[in-house]
Amino acid sequence: MKKTVFIISMLALMSCGGNTTSTKPENGTATEDTTTASVAPEPETVTEAVSQDEIDAKKAFVEKFYADWDDLLDYDYVKKFITPKMLQQLKDEYDYDCDGECLATWIFFYEAGGDTGGEISRSVEAQDGNHFLVVNKYDNEDYSVVLTVIKEGDEYKIDEIDRP
Repeated sequence: MKKTVFIISMLALMSCGGNTTSTKPENGTATEDTTTASVAPEPETVTEAVSQDEIDAKKAFVEKFYADWDDLLDYDYVKKFITPKMLQQLKDEYDYDCDGECLATWIFFYEAGGDTGGEISRSVEAQDGNHFLVVNKYDNEDYSVVLTVIKEGDEYKIDEIDRP
């Protein structure tokens, strides 16, 4: 039933935009848009359609990732749930003198050098099939990140973190 509704929705969306022309041809020069009806521009990147079940599973993955993380310096824990790209981002974000491997794992929770106070709550909200807004509320401030979650083999992994 969910697949049928999804397919019908996708067909309806595709039929709405079928009479437009591209404003960016392959050679990179702009052309005039000959569309007669007002149509919202398409995003630069197209996200693969993800089922609601997969979105829910990814959200549960993010919630469990945070809930089970006991020690901010437990690099072995975080490495189980991130891609090599995310590992490099954590290394690059570490701006302090460091002997050995140092990862900026705090960026999952708060801004470096800040005094957040005690944690009040954390929420995870799907923005689309691969991006999840995590809002950490503390006594002194709120801190948000957007995690990009991908499927690598049979497991979900965090591939990128952005601070909105």
